[in-house]
Amino acid sequence: MAESIPPGAFGIVEYLCRAAPTLGDALRQWVRYLNLLDDAVQVALVEEGDIAAVRVTSESEAPAPGAHELCFAMLHRQATAISTVPFRATRVDFAHAAEADAYARFFDAPVHFRADETQLVIAKSLLEAKLVSADPTLFGILARAADEE
Repeated sequence: MAESIPPGAFGIVEYLCRAAPTLGDALRQWVRYLNLLDDAVQVALVEEGDIAAVRVTSESEAPAPGAHELCFAMLHRQATAISTVPFRATRVDFAHAAEADAYARFFDAPVHFRADETQLVIAKSLLEAKLVSADPTLFGILARAADEE
């Protein structure tokens, strides 16, 4: 499903992330403005040692595990497409239960279900990866517009 979503489907948040100078900057913007797309979940970019994780920190009373799977798949797909260095997840963890085989093939990384956290984990060094779509002028314009929203 993540592969069939057309570019631009997530509006200003997606374009702001694409215009960011680095993958880390893009992820920080995505975390900051995610509530413009979905106010039922909170996500953080957590840096610990030599890893970084996009981690679900809280969600609504009616969790939607499929939404987390789709979100991480889209994040992975976009990061792979716009990073100037090869993007690869270290692992993907989901707190809910499911079968991991198809997910491990898609992410090309270990996928764990019934994990303590729901998170996509990468090497911290990937945060410094430049983006092919970086546009400093557009980034500034979109950041101001997102702040207004």
